[in-house]
Amino acid sequence: MLRERHRSFTGSTTLLKELNRSLVLDALRQQGSLSRAQLASLTGLTAATISNIVEELIAEGYVRSEGQGASQGGRKPTLLSLVPGARHVIAVDVAVDRVTVAITDLLARTLAMEVLPSPAGKAPLAVVDEVAAAVENLAHRRSCPPILGVGVAFPGPTDVETGTALTAPNLPGWDHVPLRDLLAERVKLPVYVENDANAAALGEKSYGAARGVRHLIFLLLDLGIGGGFLFGGEIYRGFQGAAGEVGHMIIDINGRRCGCGSTGCLETVASGIALVRRRAERLGREEPEKLSLLLDAARLGDAQAVADLNEAARYIGVAVASLANTFNPEMIILGGRLAVEYPPFFDLAAETARPRLLPLIQHHTQIAMTGLGRNACLVGAASLVLQTIFQPLRLAGNAP
Repeated sequence: MLRERHRSFTGSTTLLKELNRSLVLDALRQQGSLSRAQLASLTGLTAATISNIVEELIAEGYVRSEGQGASQGGRKPTLLSLVPGARHVIAVDVAVDRVTVAITDLLARTLAMEVLPSPAGKAPLAVVDEVAAAVENLAHRRSCPPILGVGVAFPGPTDVETGTALTAPNLPGWDHVPLRDLLAERVKLPVYVENDANAAALGEKSYGAARGVRHLIFLLLDLGIGGGFLFGGEIYRGFQGAAGEVGHMIIDINGRRCGCGSTGCLETVASGIALVRRRAERLGREEPEKLSLLLDAARLGDAQAVADLNEAARYIGVAVASLANTFNPEMIILGGRLAVEYPPFFDLAAETARPRLLPLIQHHTQIAMTGLGRNACLVGAASLVLQTIFQPLRLAGNAP
């Protein structure tokens, strides 16, 4: 794959140099310790080019020598490895009930984080100010090496070219918010904005359950329901950037009114919001309880909570089968709190989906649990920035 990428691009000397650096860095990220000869073999670059790039990366602190490898008949080769702490990244996961801001290393591993209150009911500018303050606190607290940028996972369609949050069905008031520019102005760093499920799909491909997978759908099952589509290794966003709104597939034409304005959406029967609202109605409460309390009740054996989650899981299973039959991905990953924090939900959804897959794809479609736990969107946000050094030609130019 690395050699294929090298052959696919031609252009200016600067562009080729950037690509060659990314090939070396990505090989070390994926493989761990490698010799110069192994790097040349993996990337298709000449020994002289590898030598020049390696010396440059060592001088910049990205790469270090790490002892000697096994001899292949001559001198033992010097092994090289990535220095994960050479640079840091800020990752921001904007969710309906919280905003998480973290600082990560070059392997998207969280080093420190702050969890901010829900953005619901707040003006976008106020939320941006809170995030900017958290970024400053994290950077100062850890005496950071250089920070490459900020990745933001947002719960709705985005325009990645301009870094604009187009809308958020479960966050009223977030319509056409220039999120990239507002945050970049405050933190003085490049900012990259992406839909949360798309970001999670990227995170899974680079650091989670979907390494090596090129055709992937990630379903984010939380208070809302979102989908991230990777086809041919690239995010599919659709004509207006709104692809992946799986929560607004129509399940029941006579169903409940959804927050998007339609009726009978998947979110009205299978989302965390729908589950806690239904439970509140049944118990005669004006305010729904937190999703975590519903999941706790189910884990403790509350029969009604278990029944509600099982019904939602079956709806998700039907949606998984429909998506698999329509798009034929290699893998569909289920993430978000419904899947991660109540494992029977995943099991029942997969059990419901498998017999409904077309015979041609039934034994070739993987249905998997997220490999990143609750941090899928956060790792995905970090990967938006990390792409700039590991796969710079894939990024759409989101940062100013």
